[in-house]
Amino acid sequence: MQLVLVSVGAVCLVAAVAGVGVKALNVEIGAITSGRRQTLLALLGAGFLVAGILTGGKSGKSENPRAFTTTTLPGNNQPISPASASATSTLRSVPGITYKVQNLLDNDQTTAWCEGAAGNGIEESVTFTFAKPVLVRRIDMINGYNKAQQFRVNARAQNIEIGSSEGSRLATLQDTSGVQHLPVPTSATTFIKLTVKSAYPGTKFTDLCLTDIRFIGASE
Repeated sequence: MQLVLVSVGAVCLVAAVAGVGVKALNVEIGAITSGRRQTLLALLGAGFLVAGILTGGKSGKSENPRAFTTTTLPGNNQPISPASASATSTLRSVPGITYKVQNLLDNDQTTAWCEGAAGNGIEESVTFTFAKPVLVRRIDMINGYNKAQQFRVNARAQNIEIGSSEGSRLATLQDTSGVQHLPVPTSATTFIKLTVKSAYPGTKFTDLCLTDIRFIGASE
């Protein structure tokens, strides 16, 4: 859109200077005197150029396509914030970087929870507890560690068990860095527990990481 507006503006300005008409514009200017025609074209050209510049400024805003959006399900469903989160293990922090379980809830692609047990994180888990029973209608999760080029460096979850008040079920995650949807409980629950059953190995580190998770639903 920016290119189109700037191009049209440039054509109008050139035509104004040259004193000719622009047939591509759906404007009836044949009956207008030559001087006024040039003035009109100059004004149109300036307007299109300004619009193109403004459009480019808006579209140039950097956005992360993998980040969670604010879109919710119809009705009273909305993002649900757990009252607490815990993990069976956590990788030790390094200066300026933490791997705490709370990183899963910050909607930040540069942070992640990484388990700290030996191996690829098999049987390691994270548990999210809600203040009261909730009907979870959607679980959005981003697998792996998405910071810079880290995604394949660390291990990622392959098969994961989703536990809730009604029991558990197994899900298979794709080895991609985009948002994935996990199976949800069919009844109200006070917690969601994710347990790693198998993993995609990392190219450099065995530590398994998860970037973000979000719950959408309604309270009972």
